[in-house]
Amino acid sequence: MKYLLVILFSLYALGGRAESRASFPGDKVVTIDEFIRKDTPKDAGFFNVYVQDGRYYLEVPEGMLQRDILVAVTIVKGTARKERSRDARFGYGGDSVFDRMIRFIKNRDRIEIVSPQVFHLGDSTGLYIDYYRNLESPAIASFEIKARSGNSYLVDITDLFLSDSDLFALKGAKESLKLGGYQQGQSYALDVKAFPENINFRSIRSYGLSCEVKKGEFPSTLWEVGASWYLLPEKPMPQRVFDERVGYFAFSLDGMVKRGDLMDKTMMATRWRLEPRPEDVEKYLRGELVEPVKPIVFYIDRATPEFLVPYFIQAVNVWQGAFEKAGFKNAIYGKLAPTPEEDPDYCEGDIRYPLVSYKASPIANAYGPMVFDPRSGEIITSHIAIFHSVLELIQRWYFVMCGAVDPRAREYPLSQEVMGELAATVLTHEVGHTLGLRHHFMGSTAYPVDSLRSKSFIREHGLGTSIMDYQRFNYVAQPGDGLEPRDLLPRIGMYDEFAIEWGYRYFPEAGNLKRDNEKLRAWVDERRQDPKLFYIEETTYSDPRVQSEDSGDDVIKANRLGMNNLKYIMAHLEEWTDGNDPDYYVLRKRYLSVLSQYQNYIEHVLRYVGGRYSDNPTREEELRLNQPVSREKEEEAWAFLEEYLCKEQDWLFVADVMEKTGVTPEFYEQEEALGKLTKLLLKYSALHKNRQLSEVGFTADELLNRLYSTIFEAKGQGGKLSWYDQALQSGLLQNLVINAENPYNLSNGVGVVMQQVISKIKQHARAATEGCSDALTASHYKTLYNFITLWEKGGNKALIELN
Repeated sequence: MKYLLVILFSLYALGGRAESRASFPGDKVVTIDEFIRKDTPKDAGFFNVYVQDGRYYLEVPEGMLQRDILVAVTIVKGTARKERSRDARFGYGGDSVFDRMIRFIKNRDRIEIVSPQVFHLGDSTGLYIDYYRNLESPAIASFEIKARSGNSYLVDITDLFLSDSDLFALKGAKESLKLGGYQQGQSYALDVKAFPENINFRSIRSYGLSCEVKKGEFPSTLWEVGASWYLLPEKPMPQRVFDERVGYFAFSLDGMVKRGDLMDKTMMATRWRLEPRPEDVEKYLRGELVEPVKPIVFYIDRATPEFLVPYFIQAVNVWQGAFEKAGFKNAIYGKLAPTPEEDPDYCEGDIRYPLVSYKASPIANAYGPMVFDPRSGEIITSHIAIFHSVLELIQRWYFVMCGAVDPRAREYPLSQEVMGELAATVLTHEVGHTLGLRHHFMGSTAYPVDSLRSKSFIREHGLGTSIMDYQRFNYVAQPGDGLEPRDLLPRIGMYDEFAIEWGYRYFPEAGNLKRDNEKLRAWVDERRQDPKLFYIEETTYSDPRVQSEDSGDDVIKANRLGMNNLKYIMAHLEEWTDGNDPDYYVLRKRYLSVLSQYQNYIEHVLRYVGGRYSDNPTREEELRLNQPVSREKEEEAWAFLEEYLCKEQDWLFVADVMEKTGVTPEFYEQEEALGKLTKLLLKYSALHKNRQLSEVGFTADELLNRLYSTIFEAKGQGGKLSWYDQALQSGLLQNLVINAENPYNLSNGVGVVMQQVISKIKQHARAATEGCSDALTASHYKTLYNFITLWEKGGNKALIELN
C-alpha cells in the first residue's frame, strides 16, 4: 500500500480532460464489427491493429487509456551513401536513435495522443497533487473515433503513421543524422505487428540532405525504420535515489520535497528490473542465489564476424559473477540473434530485444546507450554499437602497451584469437554502461605498481577495481616478469561488484523512497571504509587519480616502466613491422601509436603539477575534500617531465623512421609537443589556487622560472639547438606572451612574473645570438629577440602582426 504513495504524475496530470465514456454526435454509433470487414486480418495486442483498404486502424480499449507507452525508434537498415563522414556516429542499422513516452486519452468525442509530464509525488505528502492534477499535457495527435464496440474505440492512424512523426519516423533524430526535408512521396509503410506488450511499426522513410550534395552523391536518403511502442507497467519499478559516490547514469524527477519546504529535482539511477520469482523471495532473503523473473538477454547481431561471436557472448556472460553479489544467478547472458526460421517475430527494431550491433564503419568506437522508463529509471532496452574499425584501434593499443612482453602483439594483423580476446574487453565495458554504470577512472589506481607485475596478484585481483575504467592493457609489465597474456587484460573488478550490488540488490519492502535511500547510503558509508571502492566523477580533472589509460597507485612510477617498454618497442619497431608493408602503412600506424602512447604518459604526469585530491566525501565522512598534491609528488612529476618532455628523445625521434612514415618534426610540433608544454605552462592557475589551501606545493613563479631555466638556460648559449629544443623555446615564449597581460593573471601577480620571465628570455636570446656559431640557431634566437621587442612596443597586437 505504501507504494501507492509513490505514484508518479503520469497517473494524475490529465485532470478533467479525460473522460471514461465516449459521446458521439448523431443517432447511430458504428460498431467496430460493422466498420471492419470480416476478411480484414486482425493483429492482436494491447491495441488490436487492422489494415483495411490501405488504411491503418488501432482499436484502443478503455483499459489502455491513461496507460504510459514508451516509443523507441530504431534504424533497421541505414541509407546507402557514397561517402559518409568519419564523425557520423549514427546512421547504421541497429541504431536506437530516439525515444519518448506517450499516452492515449479520450477527450470528448476524440482520442488523443499526449506527451505526459512526469513528476514524483511520493514524498510530497499531498502538497502538490492538486497543482499537478490541473496541468494539461500537450497533444501530439488527435483522432476522430471511427467506430466503437463495448469499451473499445477505433481510430485511423494512417496519416500520422506516414507523416514525419517522431513516433514512427526519424524526425527526432534529424539533427544527428543531418537530414533535410521529409519526402513523403517516397516513404511508405511496410508492416505493423502487435504483441501483448508492444507494437512494432516498420516503414521506409525518405529524406533529403541538410548539407550540400556533393558531386556524384545521392540527393536523397532512404531508411528502413522501426518504431516499437512498449506498454509500460502500471506499477513502475521502485526508484533508487542516485548516490554521487556510486557511478550510475541518472535522470531527474521534479516534485520531491527536500527538508520539508523545498521542491526540487531529484536524481534517480537507471537500472534494469531484476526481481526474484514470488516463490523464491524467501530463498533470496536467506542469501541463496535465485534466477530473476526476467533476465537481461543481449542478442548478438548476425552481421558480427563469425569468429567474434563466441567472444562477444562471453563478454556479456562475464557479468554474471557481479550479479551473484546482488543475489541473482543467470541474471544476464548473450546469445546469437535468431534467424527468421528460428523466430519470425524477431526484429532489431523491437524494443524487447537488447542488441549488440556490429557496424561496418570507419569510426574506431563503441558505445552502450539505453532506453529507460522515465517514471522510474527502469532500463527497457539497449542497442550496443561495436564499430568494425575499433579492431584496428585496439590492436595498435595492444602493440604499444604489451608488444614488449607478448610476442603475439607484434603480429599484423593480430590472430583471430588475440583479436577476439581484446574485442571482448571492449564489449564487457560497453555492457557495463548499459547496466547503468558510468566511467570510473579512479579504478585503475587502486593497486600498487609492483603488484601489476605479479602473476599471483593479478590472478586474484585483476589490474584494477573496475572494467569501467579505460585501463586498456597492462603496460606496466616488463619483459622477464613472467606474465601470461591473460595477465595483460582488464576485467570486472571489486568496484564493479559493489556498484552492481548497490543498483540491483532487491528489497521486497521497497516503496518508501526516503527509507530505502537512507538504508543504501548507510551501506555505502560502511563499504567506503575501503578506499578501493571510492568513486569520483570522471570530469574531476583536478584529481590526478581520475585519468583514463593510466595504471597503478603511483602513475609516475608506472609511466617510467611504460617508457621503458616504448624504448624497447622503438628499438625493434622496423624489425617487428618488416614484412608485407610495401608502402609503410603499418609502420606509420604503429609509429603514430608509439608517439600517442608517449604523449599519454606525459599527460598523466602533468596532472600531478597543481593537482588536488578529492575523495568525494559526505559531511559525515572523514575524508579529503580538497587536498593539494604534495611537494614531494610534484617534484617527482617535475623530474619526469624534465627528463621526458623538456629534452629531445633521441630514442623516439628516429630520423629513418620519421622519414619512412612521413612524421616530420613540423607535424609533431604542431600536433603534440607544444600542446603538452602549453598545458604545463597553464598550471600556474591551479598552483595559485593550491597555495591558498596549502603552503607546501609549487608556486606559480617557481614553475615559470623552472621552465625558463630548463628550456633556455640549460641549453647553453653558444651551441646548436635541435628542432625539438627550438620548438619548445618558441612555444614557451608564445604562451607567456599570450597570458602575461591577461587581467586575471595581472590581478594575482602571475602576470608580473611572466613578464619577468619574458625579459629573461630576451636577454638570453640576445646573448645567444651574438655567441652562436650555428647560423640556423642564431636565426632562431634573433627571431625570439625581435618577437619580444615587437611585443613590448605593441603588446598583444604583435601576435596579430606576426600571424
